[in-house]
Amino acid sequence: SQATAIGLDVYREQGVKSNYPTLAQLIRNSDRFVNICRYGKSGINPPPEVSPQSQGFSNIELDEDNYLRRSILAVESPQPCQNPYSFSYQLAYRHFYQTHGGGLSFPINEDGYVQMGKTIFYPLNSPMGGYQHLDDRSHQILINYRQTQNIAETVSLNEFISKYPVSKVGSRVVIIGTVDDSYGDPPKYTPIGILSGVALQAHLVSQLLSTVLDGRPLIWSWSFYSSTLWVWGWSLVGGILAWKLPSRSLFLLGYGFGSIFLLGNTWIIWLFGGWIPLIPPLLALGMSSGAMRLYRRYF
Repeated sequence: SQATAIGLDVYREQGVKSNYPTLAQLIRNSDRFVNICRYGKSGINPPPEVSPQSQGFSNIELDEDNYLRRSILAVESPQPCQNPYSFSYQLAYRHFYQTHGGGLSFPINEDGYVQMGKTIFYPLNSPMGGYQHLDDRSHQILINYRQTQNIAETVSLNEFISKYPVSKVGSRVVIIGTVDDSYGDPPKYTPIGILSGVALQAHLVSQLLSTVLDGRPLIWSWSFYSSTLWVWGWSLVGGILAWKLPSRSLFLLGYGFGSIFLLGNTWIIWLFGGWIPLIPPLLALGMSSGAMRLYRRYF
């Protein structure tokens, strides 16, 4: 059996040497092969044998603390890359195409969202959650990392050539990469630890396929205005508790139940992929109730 998709996660602008014509033809014609490129001012082209359809950009956007929490699926202007889709999305879609049939096309639905099968990947919009100044020109989603760094079986090139059984590859996605910083792909800081570039791509491909095939939820968040209403609502709850429960013991009991209810709801929503504010409403609950008790005591 063959791999459903093969991704070369190595920056390489030079073409295949003339004494490897079979390899050059395979790269040029295979609908399973994808090579990374990079768009923007410091852009990097793929080898000349790679068709536009087989290119995928590897650009990332770090948060202010230099941690990677977002993935870019598509951009409007990918130059010098010739394909608007990311490396991870290209690999995930090829696996989906090989295992579920259909034409090798990358649909944008009628609402302008990236879609794979019946799954729509709604982009992050600014302002929302902890992001107030997102670049809306790119189609970004939050990364739902697996809770392990060992995302997939890892085989060295020497092991693969010398003793790895080809039949074991099966209908899987294969990503070829390196963990050596000198290849221009330094490790990335993520919520689950430091990942090499090739391990990061494996996480991204796994997330996309798990969302489409297994129904694993994407991480979503409320808009800035919904989050603000949430915080103000808990501020109101704190004021009502302090007003309606004048005795100290009853107030502490009500405040405790309110805090537990807030924590429980936030946790349940998180289980369904929702990333909503927790610390701001907790502070609002405490500050408003404290202010109301002081007001009642002295005024």
